[in-house]
Order: sequence, then structure tokens, then C-alpha cells
Amino acid sequence: MKTINSVKISASSRVGGRSENQDDFLIDTEKISDQSREFCYKGTSELTKQQIYIVCDGMGGEQYGQDASRKAVEYFEGLLREAKRPFTPMDIAGEIRRLNQEIVDYYRCRQARGGTTIALVMLNLDGTIEAFNIGDSPIFLVRNGEITMLSEEQSMAGIKLKKGTISREEYRESRERNLLLGYLGDDSGVSVDHLFYSRNKYQAGDKLLLSSDGLLDKIEPEEILGLLQQDCGADVLTEEAVKKGAGDNVTAVLLEIQ
Repeated sequence: MKTINSVKISASSRVGGRSENQDDFLIDTEKISDQSREFCYKGTSELTKQQIYIVCDGMGGEQYGQDASRKAVEYFEGLLREAKRPFTPMDIAGEIRRLNQEIVDYYRCRQARGGTTIALVMLNLDGTIEAFNIGDSPIFLVRNGEITMLSEEQSMAGIKLKKGTISREEYRESRERNLLLGYLGDDSGVSVDHLFYSRNKYQAGDKLLLSSDGLLDKIEPEEILGLLQQDCGADVLTEEAVKKGAGDNVTAVLLEIQ
């Protein structure tokens, strides 16, 4: 097997059908996002240490949605900056629980409500991908002409689709796509129990896509696969979603293993 030595990265975020951007994202130790505008990033990172990538989709209105997603990204930015060793799955689970409480306390002090989803990927030097999510921000793996979801869509409609109690067509039209079962900022603490985890091997040629659910508002996973097979980057994915009338913010972080 070809030696894995770098990751080609592209990231893009667009306002979409909203007046402000409540999404945020983190690329390893580099916080790229600026929620005051639309933005794009391209780069390559040598795979010489564990790498972490995050997409967060804020909820709760203009200020409060932005605050929650920003706080989540800044929390992990600080952890990465001070890390002395690679993170384990138990580490991530514990930090997400602590982050949830920080967001809860933040809003409690302001007598307000807000929250954020989180999709997180760790690329490890042992050749594994570890994916975590709470909410409905998806993580996809593209390999050998197939697209597979590594996350769990924790909306009421998403759970029903997974169980087979509704069809894909019913899912597309369902208002329950907006009814989340898990998010950070849940003062009951139940949401963090929904933390979804998956572990897979990576190989040269793999593409990993983290996004906010706005990307899937108007584009099906099969269409995403077609665009990625044409070597399109994250900027093309978000542009296509906006062109088709996405009613939400659209953010994508695309990782190509080389």
C-alpha cells in the first residue's frame, strides 16, 4: 500500500439562505473561519501527527447560534494548542461533555438559549479515522466510487429513515429534519449521551467530507459523490448548494488522503 504522508485540504463556508453565518470550523490547529463573511481555504498538511478537523452548525438565532459554534471551535482550538499527547476516543467524549456544560453555563448567565451541532474527525498515525458527531452535521467517506456516511443523523427524520419507517422521498419533505435529538448546549445533559462514534481505516485516495446539514439541503449524497469524482473542492460543493437554493448556511471541509 502506498505510504500516507499528506492530506490535501479544502474548506468553504457560505451564508446561503440566511442573513448571517452560524457555522464554524476548525482545521487541525489552525482556526480559519470568520463568521462575518463567506470564506474559503486550501492547503496541504503533512501527516506527521494526529490531526483533528471540526464542523459546527450553530442554532438559536443570529447571535446565539454564532456564539455556540464559535465557542465549540475555540474550545478545541485551545485543547489542540496545549495538547501533550494524541487524544483518545475517551478524551474526546470527556471534552465534549465539558464543552456542553460550558455552553449551557454561557447561555444560563445570559438567560438565553442556543446550541450547536458538532462533527469531528481524527486522523491518526496508525492509519485510522475516528469520527464523532452530535446532531445532524454529516461526515462522509468517499472510496472506490462509493460514498458512505461515518456519522449518524440525529434528527427525528434521520432516525426514522435509518430505521426504515419512512422513505427517502418522505424524508426529503419532512419537517422533522429540523427536530434534533442531540446538540451541544442541552441543559438536560441528555444530548451528550447521543455522541456517535465510528472507527475505520484510511488509505491513499480516500476523501473525507465534513459539512453542515445545509450542504444536503438541495444536494443528495449521490450528487456529492459525482462532484468529488470530478475532483471538485469544497468551494464547488458549497457553491452548488447555494445555486440550488440552500435555505441554510453551507459549510464543507474536504480532506483528500495522499
